[in-house]
Amino acid sequence: MANPNPTKARAANKRKTQRKLGDVELLRSVLWGVIQRIDGATTTSTPNDPIDPDTLAAIRLLPQVAGVYLKSIEVGEFETRLVALETGNPV
Repeated sequence: MANPNPTKARAANKRKTQRKLGDVELLRSVLWGVIQRIDGATTTSTPNDPIDPDTLAAIRLLPQVAGVYLKSIEVGEFETRLVALETGNPV
């Protein structure tokens, strides 16, 4: 027997497969992990070694990732202040 209401079933499946929204702390931890991996890729070679393309790409990405990491710290601080103001307990 066919499903009498396939739209409802599709909507239920879609809700199951949707990803949870992240928060600022999760973003910060992921970015910190990326920064550590980039640092590890750049510090394992000696100055006389030729730079492989992956290490060069990591070096180029470091400033961008660091900037996003710092912005996430700022957002986390703003989020804390906003919650404090909404609850009536200024920081």
